Amino acid sequence: MARELTSIFVAATALVLLGFAWTAMQGPDAYAAYVALMTRPAATVLHAVALVAVVYHALTWWMLAPRAAVVRVGGRRLSPRVVLGGAYAAWAVASAIVAWFVLRGP
Repeated sequence: MARELTSIFVAATALVLLGFAWTAMQGPDAYAAYVALMTRPAATVLHAVALVAVVYHALTWWMLAPRAAVVRVGGRRLSPRVVLGGAYAAWAVASAIVAWFVLRGP
C-alpha cells in the first residue's frame, strides 16, 4: 500500500516538470518566477520528500519486475536475480545517458 501511495508523488513530480516546460514557453519572466517558487524552503522540503518517495517507488517496481515478467531464453526461465540485474543495468545505462546530456554543458 505504501508503494501505491508514492504514486501521488510521482504524479506531482511530473506536474512540476510540466510546469517548468510550460513556463519556459511563456518567456523568461514566467520561468524565473516559477524557479523562484520552486526554490523556496517549503518547496525544497517537498522536493526532498518527493525524491525519497519516487526512489522508493522505482526500487519497489524493480523488485516486482522478476515476478511480473517471466523471461525465457532457449525454453528455460531466467532466474529472477538475472531479470532484476538486467533491469538495474538498463536503469544505470539510461541514467548515465541522461547524466551525459545534462552534465556535458552547452
